[in-house]
Amino acid sequence: MRFTILYSLLALAAGTTALALPSETPTITDPTAPLNGTIDLFFPSTSLHKRAGADGTLTYRWISARSFGAAYRIKDTSADSHQVYIETTVYDINDLAKYVLRCTNGNGAGSEIRCAEKTYTHGSTIVGIAPHVCVDIQLGSDQCTTGSTVLNPYR
Repeated sequence: MRFTILYSLLALAAGTTALALPSETPTITDPTAPLNGTIDLFFPSTSLHKRAGADGTLTYRWISARSFGAAYRIKDTSADSHQVYIETTVYDINDLAKYVLRCTNGNGAGSEIRCAEKTYTHGSTIVGIAPHVCVDIQLGSDQCTTGSTVLNPYR
């Protein structure tokens, strides 16, 4: 008899715990914003940016209001002895921007690399993300350009 009572109490406790846990499924609050996609960004070598020369792609996947996945492609388009990189600019609800998940190509002119998807979770709600392509200037300021922003559908 004690076994039956103990088993019933354990079953009741397990059922109550399962009912008390919050749902892990995020809710889409902006149905017009895409859940995933690709943004291309070309930073050509010009007279203004003599050293610049990079071509990158951010492939993104929204996971929740605070998380996303990002994969990259980055090509060095200039024979200038400077590596190039792509990263994601994260814009949050506090109007702060942060650069995360960098993918660097140091293989020289004409080379292209791909970086597999990595996920990022922010401390607060992410409003949007944008690709940020740069030429790494040693002993100087990097030359960069930022692409268009994609809004978070879970924000």
